[in-house]
Order: sequence, then structure tokens, then C-alpha cells
Amino acid sequence: MWPFKKKGDVETKVAELDTALSNSFDRVRDDMANVTSWLNYLYSQEAERQKTLANLQNQVWQIASRQQAIPAVPQAHGMGGVLDRIRKVEEKIDKLHSSVRTIEPVIDRVTTLNSNIKLVDESQQNIFERLRDMAARLDKIESMRTRASSNFSNLREKIVKKVARRSKDYIKGLLLSTIAKYEQVSALQLREMIVEEQGLCSKSTFYRILEEIESEDGVNMVSKGKEKVYMPKIAAKH
Repeated sequence: MWPFKKKGDVETKVAELDTALSNSFDRVRDDMANVTSWLNYLYSQEAERQKTLANLQNQVWQIASRQQAIPAVPQAHGMGGVLDRIRKVEEKIDKLHSSVRTIEPVIDRVTTLNSNIKLVDESQQNIFERLRDMAARLDKIESMRTRASSNFSNLREKIVKKVARRSKDYIKGLLLSTIAKYEQVSALQLREMIVEEQGLCSKSTFYRILEEIESEDGVNMVSKGKEKVYMPKIAAKH
């Protein structure tokens, strides 16, 4: 069951989640941009190291080639200096290899992070789409509820009018039959029987129906002081 009671609460919550997801997407994009920049930097550094390593290896090969071309001479004639240069080049190569081995785990971690960011991005996108779908369903339900409420109101109005018409006819018939029964009855006596004793209608409705009976010439009416007295037509003829 949906945890919110009103549509306005749902729309507010969806808007808040929409904003939160948009901000989250922006942060993810920024993180991906930073990761991409970092990866590009690492790759460029790796390319420079590879280039330097290739140059050093080339120097070693050149020194080795020269060493083979030089006739065997005592070390005092300069061979020791050549060997020192070779050792220094080899040390630089070892350091480069060590640096590359240090960077490789970092590159692996960055690659894994980039993959995880993509998964989070896809997951949030799915949540965002589901929220939009839920909001659309709520709009549809609200529209159906509004139509149903409107139809119910129309039906209730028709029923009330129909009941009112029937009640009016019933009260009018009851008044005519009461007048016929008693032959002479005052408006006050009729009001006591219809309104006060039986509670069939209000005073205003009672007097309105009584006026309609008078206008329709369904009874005879005579005034006795301030009081109106009603008699049936037949009784008046006698």
C-alpha cells in the first residue's frame, strides 16, 4: 500500500526524490569526469615512463655495442667508467620498473571505481524511471477517483431531487387527505400534525406546499381572524 494519504504528499515526495536523484547524477558525472582525468594523467605518465625506459634501453644497447667494438684494454684505460655508466642506466631501469609496478594497482582500482560508478548511475536511472511511472499511475488513479466522485455527486443530486419530489407529493397528498378527513382544519393544526408530531418536513416547506394547494384550488380556505381554515371542496358545496 502507498504510504502517503494525499496525492499532494506523493507529488512532494516524488519531487524531492527527483531533486535528490538529479543532484546525485551530477555528483556521479563529476566523479566520472575526475576519474577520467586521473586515468588520462596516469596513462600519460605511463607513456612517458615507457618512452624513458625505451631510451635507456637504447642507451644500454649502444654502450654494449661500443664495448664489444673496443679491443680488450686494461681497466685503467677507461673501461671502469663505461661499466659505471651501464650500472647507473640499469639502476634507472629498475626504478622505472618499480614505479610502473606501483602505479598498476592504482590503475586497477580506478578502473574498478569507474565500473562501479556506471553501475550506480544505471541503478539510479532505473529508480528515477520507476518513480516517474509511479507518479503517472497516481495521476491516473486520482483522475479516476475524481471522475467517480463527480459521478457519485451527480447521482446523489438526482436521488435527492427525486426523493424531494416524492416527499413533496406525499406531504401534499397527506394534507389534502387530512383536510378531507376533518372537513375543517386550521393551518396551525395541520402544522402540528405534519411538522411537529410527524416531522415530515420543515415549517418553510410546509407553508410552501400549503400555498401551492391554495393556488391549485384544491381546497376552500376561509380566514377566521388571523387563522386560516381549510375545507375540502365537497364539504364547501354542502
